[in-house]
Amino acid sequence: MSIRFGIVLSIALLFGACAQVEPLSGGDQDRIAPKPNMEKMSPPNGSTNFSGNQISIPFDEFIRLNNPGENIIVIPPDIKPKVKIKNKTLVLSWEETMKPNTTYAFYLNGAVQDYSEKNDSLMSFVLSTGASIDSLTSIFTVRDAFSKEPLPNQTVGFYEVFSDTILPNYFSKTDRFGKATLSYMKPGEYELVAFSDLNKNLKPEKTEGFGFRMGKINLTESTIDSIPVLLSPSEQKPQITTLELNPPGSLIISANRSLKNSVLTLNGQNMPEESFVYYSNDSLLAPFSYSDSTTYELIVENPAWTDTSTFRMTQGEKNAGFSLSLSKNTPFFHDEPIVLNANQTLSSIDIPTVTMMNAADSSAVPLRRIKTLGATIELDFDRKPEIKSVWLKIPAFAILADHSRNEDTLLFKIDCLTAKEVGVLNVQFEGYETAIIVDLVSKGKLVNRIALEKGIESYTFKNLAPGEYSFRITIDENENGRWDGGEYYEQKLPEDVRIYLKRQKVRSNWETDILLKKEGDGE
Repeated sequence: MSIRFGIVLSIALLFGACAQVEPLSGGDQDRIAPKPNMEKMSPPNGSTNFSGNQISIPFDEFIRLNNPGENIIVIPPDIKPKVKIKNKTLVLSWEETMKPNTTYAFYLNGAVQDYSEKNDSLMSFVLSTGASIDSLTSIFTVRDAFSKEPLPNQTVGFYEVFSDTILPNYFSKTDRFGKATLSYMKPGEYELVAFSDLNKNLKPEKTEGFGFRMGKINLTESTIDSIPVLLSPSEQKPQITTLELNPPGSLIISANRSLKNSVLTLNGQNMPEESFVYYSNDSLLAPFSYSDSTTYELIVENPAWTDTSTFRMTQGEKNAGFSLSLSKNTPFFHDEPIVLNANQTLSSIDIPTVTMMNAADSSAVPLRRIKTLGATIELDFDRKPEIKSVWLKIPAFAILADHSRNEDTLLFKIDCLTAKEVGVLNVQFEGYETAIIVDLVSKGKLVNRIALEKGIESYTFKNLAPGEYSFRITIDENENGRWDGGEYYEQKLPEDVRIYLKRQKVRSNWETDILLKKEGDGE
């Protein structure tokens, strides 16, 4: 993949531009970056047949340097300028011999700041040792590969031959619209790469977002490319991301991969999967029995990855009393069982003593069933439409757990929704020939995500609150149930994401049929 790259806006624009920094607090501040005095530059910007070894750039105010060794860059990088300040003038000088008939671009990437407020900007300066300045310009946009949103402050580099150990032949930064303008380029074939450059070394790192254009770009004239470069976030190592102790006997465990089909061991003992309560594929509640140890090692072994994490447990935490809470703080749906989570494994519950009443009139509500599993209690009752909320009463000492029991009466108010208070979306998919991941989104937030195997052409989203919803569909090429970014060395582009901008309205007690075509309303 090749890319030609001219740096940030054209030189004249860059030198005339200023970066503004919003003050954190306080009164008026100098928010304008230092400006170079174009008329007094020596040699003038855009000079040809240059044979000297020094450049002087006067500014409109006193300046200071910010890490010039990293932030002053020359392309091509065959000279290494020394930097000093004389009054308000930046002086660059070097001992190396410049190549003949070559355009040199000097980039001041936040290297020059004003003396007091430290405002800075990206500036460039160009000259040629030949009779002309390379004049080709290429403009690209960079977008997030998943959300398709434009990405500011990303580095775009053109390489004759890409390597993550060398500097690009040309480079630029994207503006707030995700647009990068590469200037002063010569004709040729280039590979195009975009990366976050968090450490400002102009080299992509594994911890940085990365994107590329497949194949070589043959640059023969100035161009504006309408196809965005899609930048994938840095690939995260599969790992446990949350290990939270709910003393004395339950753990909340999350990972950046699915925990389904994983074997969990704690201090060498298998944790029974049937006792897990999954909040999502990558997050669960797991009860456990503590021992005399103060340090505990959790190992997650998955067919695709393994990780280890530890936590410490004090004697006070081991002596923690019994607690029980509803699994959610929002109303339960009409076809959803009521679930309560405890802080330790449950041994038994005295079912006949557990009662329920209608919150509206205090009338008794018969319980259909009560069962315990691990650290959870699951129950249900006759969901009559007139019942909007109920009180659940569990008397003292009705629950026996691994390490204690409830010494006080427990009272829970449970709100419920009827079928008439929610809506349904029946979705048909057309043109999708692979497995897909379907995201249901409302007000910019993910409401539901489901993975559908190849060949499944419909899905019903139930129990939706009235409102407007939109869809996002990921082409799950490798059928692993998650979106995957690109990989340069395998020449693999990010998995395609289709964003359906048209909002679908959901009404109470109403079913809506929707057709999502692969080549239809997507972005």
